[in-house]
Amino acid sequence: MKPNIKLPKLSGLDSRTALFVVTLAAVAAIVWQGMVWYQDRQDDDRRDEAVAVARDQVLDLTTLDSETIDDKLEAMGKRLSGDFKRQFDGFADTFADVVNEDKIRATGEVKSVAVDQYDGETAVVLVATSAEVAHGKSDKTTAKNYRVRVELDRNGDRWLITGMEFVA
Repeated sequence: MKPNIKLPKLSGLDSRTALFVVTLAAVAAIVWQGMVWYQDRQDDDRRDEAVAVARDQVLDLTTLDSETIDDKLEAMGKRLSGDFKRQFDGFADTFADVVNEDKIRATGEVKSVAVDQYDGETAVVLVATSAEVAHGKSDKTTAKNYRVRVELDRNGDRWLITGMEFVA
């Protein structure tokens, strides 16, 4: 025997109200998901920008020769900010002199990059790189491996480096 359950009948106004509420809730959920997706996408783009700046900086630092050192130092200086920029500006000429006097030639290659910290306004990026380095007139190169920790701050629509250090 079937149970005889009677559901209350909703009036036309109640059915329309319920449909409106359900539709409104569905639209609100879709809009919210769209906003979350957009924010995630924006965070991904900003994170990628920070990684690109750190990668370019380390690659410029490990790819050197006397013919391009001035251009490299200028490019590196444009990516810096704050006290770190002042420190860099203070030793850039000495660094160029060493590269020129010792006839250093180095070809760097970024092996891997990882984001250690990121909050949308600051980032810490770890860059592993290798370089083939030659001195003087010798064609003999020495392989060098480096790991560099790069600290960045977002300044408007750009990422600027506020610190760099070689790490083990």
